[in-house]
Amino acid sequence: MTRPDWQLPRGVSRALWEYTQQPHIATGYDQSIANSALSRYDTQVLHEHFPHPGRLVDLGCGTGRHALEFAARGIDVLGVDLSREMLIQLQGKARSAGIDVATLRANLCDLDGIPDASFDGAILMYATLGMIPAAADRARVLDQTRRILKPGGRFALHVHNLWFNLFDAQGRTWLWKDRWQRWFQGQPGGDRVVHDRGIPNFQMHVFSRREIANLLTTAGFTIEHWQPLNATASGPLLSSWMLGGVRANGWIIVARADI
Repeated sequence: MTRPDWQLPRGVSRALWEYTQQPHIATGYDQSIANSALSRYDTQVLHEHFPHPGRLVDLGCGTGRHALEFAARGIDVLGVDLSREMLIQLQGKARSAGIDVATLRANLCDLDGIPDASFDGAILMYATLGMIPAAADRARVLDQTRRILKPGGRFALHVHNLWFNLFDAQGRTWLWKDRWQRWFQGQPGGDRVVHDRGIPNFQMHVFSRREIANLLTTAGFTIEHWQPLNATASGPLLSSWMLGGVRANGWIIVARADI
């Protein structure tokens, strides 16, 4: 569906809107991440920290990679995504597997249709928070997540590390320019523009450890676990005490909703 920019949902860029509306993105999504080390490792981390999550909401669920696994364990799961095509894929897989998964097509910046304190657990994986283009809207996604979690509920998310860009030439060029614009021109910073599966000008925000920690604390979360990822995001970063804030590819973070 084509919309003028002024009609786009809050927190959704033109590129992100196109990404959510293209059928080929959804039908090819599983294949596109089939060889992703992160998509295997993050499942392991979630199972460790969500052994009995109660009622779970999978925010930005895509085609249901995590939603289906938790639902297969008998857990009450709601998958939320802006892409109708992704949810169609999820429901098709659920029917084939004989699994019941509820779905909701919604913008993560606008979850007003979900009552307060509805869930015991929430997940926001695969750098989905970084796809939200504006800082205020990323903060709103975390505020909305906190609102729909019960006090003491557990929240897990994945983000990419800003400083990991130091480890390749193109990343260093981008990082120095980005830091100049932030420090000397007062621009927000942290936004990389990439081409993702044929969608040009796709923005991905990358975080420093301090930035994401401040966002979570402000939204009403207490961080319980940081999992720095190694260079390939295939497992934990070894010797993370040594410049882990720079060396980590990104983090999987587990937090509790403040009581």
